[in-house]
Amino acid sequence: MAAMHWLWLIFLSLLLSSFVSKASDEVDPNDEDEDEDDFPESVHALTESTFDSFLKDKRVLVEFYAPWCGHCQKLEPEYNQAADTLRMEGAKTELAKVDATAETALAEKYQVKSYPTLKYFVNGGEPVDYEGGRDASSIAEWLRKREKPAVEELSDSQVDDFIEKSLKSGAFAVVAHVKKKSARAKALYKAAEALVDYKASKLRLAAVWLPKTADPKKDATMAMSRPEMEPQKLDFTGTWTDGAIRKWVKQSTYALVGSGFKVEKYGTEALEAVGAKGSVVGIYSEEDATKVKELLTKTASKESQWRFTALARGAVEDQDVLGVRGDSSMISVLHGDKKYVLRENLSAEAVEKLLGEILAKKARPYYKSATRTEELEDGVTVLTGDTFEEVVMNSKKDVFVEFYAPWCGHCKKLAPVWSDLAKKAEKEGFAKKGVVIAKMDVTENECEEQISGYPTLVLYPAVKKEKKMRQKLIYSGARDFDPLMDFLVENSVNLEGVEMAGSVGKQASLVERERARAKKAKKEL
Repeated sequence: MAAMHWLWLIFLSLLLSSFVSKASDEVDPNDEDEDEDDFPESVHALTESTFDSFLKDKRVLVEFYAPWCGHCQKLEPEYNQAADTLRMEGAKTELAKVDATAETALAEKYQVKSYPTLKYFVNGGEPVDYEGGRDASSIAEWLRKREKPAVEELSDSQVDDFIEKSLKSGAFAVVAHVKKKSARAKALYKAAEALVDYKASKLRLAAVWLPKTADPKKDATMAMSRPEMEPQKLDFTGTWTDGAIRKWVKQSTYALVGSGFKVEKYGTEALEAVGAKGSVVGIYSEEDATKVKELLTKTASKESQWRFTALARGAVEDQDVLGVRGDSSMISVLHGDKKYVLRENLSAEAVEKLLGEILAKKARPYYKSATRTEELEDGVTVLTGDTFEEVVMNSKKDVFVEFYAPWCGHCKKLAPVWSDLAKKAEKEGFAKKGVVIAKMDVTENECEEQISGYPTLVLYPAVKKEKKMRQKLIYSGARDFDPLMDFLVENSVNLEGVEMAGSVGKQASLVERERARAKKAKKEL
């Protein structure tokens, strides 16, 4: 019996050991290491030692970040989501990140000066800066575009079909006959990569490989087929560099007189890229359509430095961009950061005259303006786009202007202080001396001053008109009554010698005081 008992105990021991062994072989659902193997991170963390090997032979978007950076923290979930989306789609592009505060050598090599900085690498080559949106869908779409070939490879028999389909879709078709791996083929591909994000027009580029016996220079050709434009086909006759090809492609998408208006195509930045002075936009009422198009065509044939387009009054989406008022036909000219408007006596001669005056800097720009008013608001002079020049540019006036937006909280807080400043200036007799306290609502008005933040406070001294903008003083002190009054008294030309109780008075100009401080500091050394 005792032997049977011991045999039974041995059997139970072996059975229990088997269960334990089997349990130890099973995967623990809470095991993080196993999870990482089955579900690896979509965004790869890189260091200096792994960077080059990871980027080799692949497309990679790299985020250079700082752990403490708020913008980086905000981007992280979007970046991760974009990576997950592309991986699930089977995309070739991968996403990676580098802690630039730890991997300082990499940050220095790629000139990372702010966080986050995103750079796109192809096969470990020179990177392209990512300048798209900071949301998952924008990141994914930007990368999808680059996985598609920038240049389609065709045979001679496929060219006609490629052009026909391109034109039907409204795309400009560029076909180059080049020798594979030649310098001209490389220039074409480099130009095509840079044109991937070109928004002004739809483009399709293709290459047909020349036979091995062909001369890579003499036999290379390139032409563009253009939808609904004359001439429909243009031959490339320039230098085969990527910059020259890019410029030619963009220039060739412009008709003598285009149809419609997009800032991406007719805005200042787009036109500077093709070497144009600016855009001439004809905006016509239904009854003036033919007249406006004809005068633009006549002018465009003489003024090759400009780009011309026309659109119906009802098709204007942003009236402020073109300076549209009312329903009448008009001509709007965009040049630099200014616009010029012609509303009456529309003719080719009038447009040519305006363009000449613009280049000679004799034309008066158009500025959006609210209704002109002569009344004060709480003692403050109200400026509009129409009155800015006559008030502010008056050589006999010192004009202290608050540029504000009605919805701005800081502007609302400043309003009673600015009103007190105006009333005090009136009480002290400053107005009679030629000092004006004014304000302009920049949501309703435009002027020569370029405003980037609210409120912006600028003193335009009583000097000659042509010196006003050069000698203006931007106030950056506390927005309280006393420092504002001190600033006004110290720097107004018309208040020379004026001193007020509680104010430092105009004992010396800002420049003179800075010189005195510098001289004193030098002596102390």
